[in-house]
Formats: sequence, C-alpha cells, structure tokens
Amino acid sequence: MFRICFLILTLLTAVPVTSKVVEDLRYSSYDVPYHYRVPLKVLVARATPMHASERMIVVGWTVPRITWKARLQTLPNTRCQVQSLTTSLSVIITLPASKDTEISQDGDFRVFLTRLKNHELGHYAIAKTAAFQIEIGRAHV
Repeated sequence: MFRICFLILTLLTAVPVTSKVVEDLRYSSYDVPYHYRVPLKVLVARATPMHASERMIVVGWTVPRITWKARLQTLPNTRCQVQSLTTSLSVIITLPASKDTEISQDGDFRVFLTRLKNHELGHYAIAKTAAFQIEIGRAHV
C-alpha cells in the first residue's frame, strides 16, 4: 500500500494535472402523518426514523460522501502518469414532509421546515468546503 501511495505522489509531482470537484445534492424525506389534536412537535418526533438516543430525536440530517479518483495515462515508454483528478461530493439531505394538507399547509410546519432546511444546508456547506480543501491539498502535493 505504501509503495502505491508513494508511486502516485511521485507521479502527481512530475506532471501538471487537471482537477475538479463534482457536486451532487439530493433530497429525501420521511412522511409525517396527521393526527387530530396532536402537537406538530410530537408528530414529527414520532415519524422520524432517526433517533440518536432516548433524549435526542433527529428530525433532519445530512449524509455527505467525499471520494476522489485519479485517471492514469500510459506513456509511450510504458510508464504511467496522472492525467486528471476528480473529487466527488455527494450529499443527501433528509427532511420531514407530509402528504396531509393539515400539516403541509400549516404555517408553523412551513417555518420549521425552512429553518431545518437552512440548517442542513449549513452541513452541506461544511462538506463542500472540505471537498474543496481536499482538492486544493491534492493540487499542492
């Protein structure tokens, strides 16, 4: 493993390499069913599939995945050289949603959902910054 890493680092320093970051942001949701006279907070807490602990209920979450690939090229002298590097950022943000108009049209739910989405987009921004920092770091290898 060390030899492969050393070989790739040696090749990276020998030739100018093109690089880029590819982003993919997707949304998913879970359904919050309506029950008469049950507070919105309780409905969302019951519906969420994610529970961190008994005291902590997670109602929205962001799952980032950062990967990178090097494209190699064989030279006429049968040596390899890195042609390009691609860093991929794939993020899935999961938020509550409801098919019931009693909830989906509720002003409090809309405000809650907007704030939660903005919060999760903050996690996406952190992951995006990390992906670009990885790309910058690799460019300086």
